[in-house]
Amino acid sequence: MIRKIFLEEKNDERTNALKTVLEIEKIPYSYIKDAKENDFKEGLFLFTNEIDPKAKYQVIFNPELIEGSSRLVYKNVLKLRVLSGSILEVLKELNLSKDVEIPNVPVYKSENLPGQSLAKLIIDGNEHEAVIKEKNKVVFLFDILTLFINLISENYFEKTKEKNVLSNELIEKIYKLLPYSIRIPIYKRYYKNIHSKLDKNNEFITKFPVDPAGFALLELIKDVISIQTELAYIKRWPSVFNYATLITHDTEPTKYAYKKGLRILLNKLAEYNIKSTITIQGAYVKYINEEDKKDLKWHELGCHDLYHDRKFILISKEERTERLKEAKKIIENTFGKEINFFRAPALQRPNDLFDSLEETYYKYDSSIIDVQREEPFCGKGNSFYLPFYPVLNNKISKILELNVSAPDCISPYFFGYTMDETLELFRKKINFLEKANGLGVFIIHTPAWGKRDAKNRLKLLDEVIKNTRNSWAVTLSELTKWWDARNNLFLEIIDNRIYLINKNNSEVYDIKVKLGIKEINVEEISANEKILIK
Repeated sequence: MIRKIFLEEKNDERTNALKTVLEIEKIPYSYIKDAKENDFKEGLFLFTNEIDPKAKYQVIFNPELIEGSSRLVYKNVLKLRVLSGSILEVLKELNLSKDVEIPNVPVYKSENLPGQSLAKLIIDGNEHEAVIKEKNKVVFLFDILTLFINLISENYFEKTKEKNVLSNELIEKIYKLLPYSIRIPIYKRYYKNIHSKLDKNNEFITKFPVDPAGFALLELIKDVISIQTELAYIKRWPSVFNYATLITHDTEPTKYAYKKGLRILLNKLAEYNIKSTITIQGAYVKYINEEDKKDLKWHELGCHDLYHDRKFILISKEERTERLKEAKKIIENTFGKEINFFRAPALQRPNDLFDSLEETYYKYDSSIIDVQREEPFCGKGNSFYLPFYPVLNNKISKILELNVSAPDCISPYFFGYTMDETLELFRKKINFLEKANGLGVFIIHTPAWGKRDAKNRLKLLDEVIKNTRNSWAVTLSELTKWWDARNNLFLEIIDNRIYLINKNNSEVYDIKVKLGIKEINVEEISANEKILIK
């Protein structure tokens, strides 16, 4: 039976996190204040602040609401063990551990809570109940909603403003002059030191190249809801696809990249007849010749800041905002097209980045990396694989985030992997994204350091294209148009009938609606139309 879902009309962190989950998955919900008498008997109520005892079917997401519960004190990183369901199947299929490490979060225990265990937490080597089902009630004993939103928005740690060695202008100039054969050993030594420090870190750290934490938390929330009701929701991608991929190209600040590398990349993309997304720095546009400018106009362009000086996280918000504004202006004036996509240089993402992007009229960002194996000030990764609107200080951003899918280009080659090993990391990542029905946003840089560098990057481009042929391989505009349109599609349950409502001002095509175990294809729905599904 598909029940109507009700939640509290609150503006606190947990409730906003729950709304984020339901809205990402397009699961219909109503507010408790609008529930009628019969709804308390038949509907499913999701509680984040206070429990209404009239509700027959309940999910309690806030462990502080459990009578007689007490908070646990622990030292080591938490591990989540889901005992059944789709999460376990994906982990098993990909040979990932069934014990998923998650960031630390408040955990509670209750001696007076009998029922079926749905998930466990491994805490300091001991098992503790994480989720318990008792008759028509499911209870979380850890703060999953706060954890989920802090993880995917990368709020679970303090970002450091530690200087990158290349933030020194003299060192950066010398670095740019080094031949490739000397640069690679330096890279490897530098990253060996970085990774040694990361490996000794006792805090939560995302696993490279695939970390299932964000995926597992999202699916656990959905699975628990589905225990109490068959879910009705709108599938993530156009009906024939299980996952989506977006290939992007950052153009690094070398004259080779702008004078030669862009042409090498453009020729390769022309061979595949692919329209791609290429980000450039405003201050380096002057190095692009007229023929390349003409060909670039056919592709979709993004901003990679005004400079790439490794100071993006160190400068003030005011200076950063001015740089974003100036870079946008230069690129738009040069190419005569709106620039609304941004990626931070070196993926350095300060906490106030989304405020700056909103102030300078960007719409889309791709600066959060899903797993991190490079530099600590780039972030630690959010292990999430879908577009979403970040929540920072309990404020939902207007910027749609498209996570970068690690590895970041051929960076593993710089760590010390061979190119064949690097390509295998990408194959593992693509396999996971397909199983998780996620979005892959791949960075393949414009050749930046000469012919050998170009050969490696184009080899990676060939491999990614080959291995994602069964995905929905999209351009930036196709992806964002779909996701924006899907955000304005809604399911509504009225008298046991389910309606699909299109609140867009244009038609939407190729939709798949899931009703319990049944799937319904909707080839087209007109602008502002409401149609009966069941």
